[in-house]
Amino acid sequence: MIISEQIKLLCVYPDISVVEFVRRLGITSQNFDSEIKQERFMLSDLKCLAEMVRGFFECHFVRPDGKKV
Repeated sequence: MIISEQIKLLCVYPDISVVEFVRRLGITSQNFDSEIKQERFMLSDLKCLAEMVRGFFECHFVRPDGKKV
C-alpha cells in the first residue's frame, strides 16, 4: 500500500479528516494535494499524523546483522 492510501485510512479510524490533518500541519490544501499525488511526504509530517491519532510512526532500515538504522 502506498503512503497516501495509508494516510487516508489512518485519518478515517479516529475520525480526523484529511482537511483537519492538513490544517494541523499548517500547510495549504494545494501543497498537500501535490504531496499526495507525488508521494512526497516529510518524515515530520508522518510523525505528526501518528501523534494526532495517539500512535507512533517508525521508519528505519535494518542491516543484515539485524541492527536498525
